[in-house]
Amino acid sequence: MIGALSFDRLWGSMTCTMDLVLMLRASILTILAFFTCVVAKADNTGFQGAALIDQLPESTLIYARMPHPTGLLATAKGNGLDPVLGNPDRAQLAQEIIAGAFARLGSLDSETAQPLVDLLNTIQSPLEFAVVATPGPIGVFSMAIGEGTDYEQWFGQLSLLQPGLSTTLVSEPQSIYAVDGMPAPVFATHDASAGRVSFFLGQALDTDGVERALGMMDSNGGIADEVASIDTSGQGMVVWANVERALPMAQLFVPAEQYSQMQEFGIETVRSMQFGIGVAEGRSRIGFHANLLADAESKLPIVEHALEARAAGQLDSVFQLTFPSPQDVERLAALLEDNIDSDEWVDYQYLMARLADAYAVDFDLWARAFGPDITFMVDSVSEYLAIRIRDAGAYQEWLSRVDSATHLDYDKRKVGRQTIHRLIRRDLEEVSASELDIEDGEPFARLVGLFNDVKDYYYWVEEDGYLYFDFVPQGLMARTKERKRVDVGEWLKDEQRVDLSNAILGASWNSRHLPRRLYHTYLTGLQLGADVGGTPFDVFEMPTAQALRLPEQSSMSMSINFGPNTVGFELMSESSPFDLLLAGNATTSAVIAGIVAAAAIPAYQDYTIRAEVSEGLSRARPLKIAIAEYYETIGTIPSRDAAIEIVEDSGVEFVRIVPDAGVIEVGYDPMTASEPLAVGLLYIEPLIGESGEITWECSGTIEQKYLPSDCRDNPLPEGY
Repeated sequence: MIGALSFDRLWGSMTCTMDLVLMLRASILTILAFFTCVVAKADNTGFQGAALIDQLPESTLIYARMPHPTGLLATAKGNGLDPVLGNPDRAQLAQEIIAGAFARLGSLDSETAQPLVDLLNTIQSPLEFAVVATPGPIGVFSMAIGEGTDYEQWFGQLSLLQPGLSTTLVSEPQSIYAVDGMPAPVFATHDASAGRVSFFLGQALDTDGVERALGMMDSNGGIADEVASIDTSGQGMVVWANVERALPMAQLFVPAEQYSQMQEFGIETVRSMQFGIGVAEGRSRIGFHANLLADAESKLPIVEHALEARAAGQLDSVFQLTFPSPQDVERLAALLEDNIDSDEWVDYQYLMARLADAYAVDFDLWARAFGPDITFMVDSVSEYLAIRIRDAGAYQEWLSRVDSATHLDYDKRKVGRQTIHRLIRRDLEEVSASELDIEDGEPFARLVGLFNDVKDYYYWVEEDGYLYFDFVPQGLMARTKERKRVDVGEWLKDEQRVDLSNAILGASWNSRHLPRRLYHTYLTGLQLGADVGGTPFDVFEMPTAQALRLPEQSSMSMSINFGPNTVGFELMSESSPFDLLLAGNATTSAVIAGIVAAAAIPAYQDYTIRAEVSEGLSRARPLKIAIAEYYETIGTIPSRDAAIEIVEDSGVEFVRIVPDAGVIEVGYDPMTASEPLAVGLLYIEPLIGESGEITWECSGTIEQKYLPSDCRDNPLPEGY
């Protein structure tokens, strides 16, 4: 019996292992075929984006899109990689290297891989799938195979993967084919004019059902508008679900207790959800969004605020947290009390009590006095926390409690024109050596005594409705001397292209050297591919990152959003989602980055020139602020002496302010600038409105294609 059991277990383990090996082998062959497809399609003209999503009706239950490698890696999508996609020389070299590598790997089982490669080479779009209620659910697969492709020949390639498949034309006007050899009814349609093939499948599906489904495909159910929050390129990976329609069916499968908890957290207020990786508004995105019903009462806090904190000098990073309102505190407490066990509820109440003891204030007073936005920022002078004063009266009440608390010492000190507040907090309870099982007289006992004397220090200044906190006063002292201010909300919108107005938690930062790291990792990938495929490759012939003039940094952001119409989270990158991988260990991402860069390596000339022009706009920013402040104070545009002083104070080179006109002329260093910029100028002109507000218009004598979009086709300032 024991021997039999042991043999059964051994045989089961071997069988399981063999299954895993076969699955792994099939997966590797599939991946190889996909990427061999990329290499084979050196010319991807005519490659299409998603099309099915624009045709789906409101009765759609599920939509999913799987990117095609060509669209994912070698098609412009509107993000920072667009200028480098399709490089003629180095991309060709990369294609030869990767083609050699995959050809060598594919030869391990070319009989299985080749039919799949031949088939995938005919597909010229992402693969799209949907489930549509007609009223019964019907599954739809759709893809482009290119105009002029012979459908019968194409289907013959498909049948090589699944022996026994055949088709019969059952409706000539709409080119509907019945697919024989499948366990369930499957039909195919071929639109020769659009070069697309679609498959329809469903229980008891017949020709009439396919015709009804095709009739419904003429309408747009608005799915593309919702998916646009993640991807507008038509090449990203997206999954969308109609929660409102699917929820009644979900109740049949979800246990009652779990469904009740889902109701508590507002699942019945959700209309639809989408998740995916794509490109939207010039940013690569990884996101999840739940779209709420218009008239539903939200069970979660609704965040709507303008970030009006201001940094000093240049702003580098922002971390933003939304502090709940008193109403949100009550709602959160009620939600927790109903959904956590009694011990956890006691722990929550104890935590709130400890916070109140430590800082002489209860949570309700904090909610009344501060918020909604709390922003941690890193700028030119320091790193500090900006907390908005929600109610001035509640803030004064908090100060009064702090001043009267026995374990808190509060005072103020005048430094120049600024008042710096200081709060010193001592522990409420001293820790004794005996509590830590340490005998008196031991060194550790004396060390415990020293730690009991350690205090917490907090410093802050009040400025324009905000408190700016730091752990030492020097950062605040430097802030008072720094004249330049950068509005956090405008920086997020203009520089980072991020909206955190609905974020309960969000961050945006600039990560240095990521473009260079991507390029170096790409070279590592080329060397690896050349070794595997036996392709000649001299890495010394490749230029340096500096010679390519790669940008020094890439901006990235994250947010968790609780808006009135949408909740969800996002990770965003200026260049590509792979920046999020390369921000960590570049070595472990070598193969991924090599494949990405193989189709996206630098034709960087135009890109870097535009980056130089944008750098000129950045240099002009402190001058714009100084001119606006001068006009607000004096009432006129700076004269000659004032203009010279502003430029000298800024320390910015190759700029000039035209006296009495305020036009900022931005030039470029003729010794180091790219040739098109060596003799060109950028003009930034102040336009004064009827109410005295200043707006800025950009133009220049630089070739238009190198100018930012807001500067193109604008007339030069008067007199130029």
